[in-house]
Amino acid sequence: MGFDKKEILLKELPAAAIVKNFIKGHPADCEEYLTDFINSSKMVTKKGNKKFTLRTHSEQSNGQSDIYNSDSSYELDFKILIDPQYMEGKSLLSGSITEIVPGMTAYGKSKVNGKQQACFINWCFRDKSLADLKKIGQSCLPSLPEEKVMVHILETNY
Repeated sequence: MGFDKKEILLKELPAAAIVKNFIKGHPADCEEYLTDFINSSKMVTKKGNKKFTLRTHSEQSNGQSDIYNSDSSYELDFKILIDPQYMEGKSLLSGSITEIVPGMTAYGKSKVNGKQQACFINWCFRDKSLADLKKIGQSCLPSLPEEKVMVHILETNY
């Protein structure tokens, strides 16, 4: 019996971990958390423990990646990892969190009620060949929602 990659489980990170300044009264940069998250991953240990460094926001304003490792052989831009619709949905549809004072936190309703359709980037790309990506990237009118996300990522990054 073979392994079906479509059955890989995905556990979503909470909005407080991935949406910048999601917790009112507690400024936090989600990019710092994501950098620590990646530096704790097998990807880093398998690549010789070369930790990633977060660029300052002023350095990122000229199109540079968000993080890079010590010898600059690997770079990563967090925006390519997630559908913008997904982030918007996480921000608007997740229950609110407010830090009133350190140690005292209040939880409330989401900004809006409803639902939003979004794509998981890893699911969009997982079974695509380079030829498939070129064809999708050259398509003037992508028909499927996931193709629109892939075109956006390909245009943004290549």
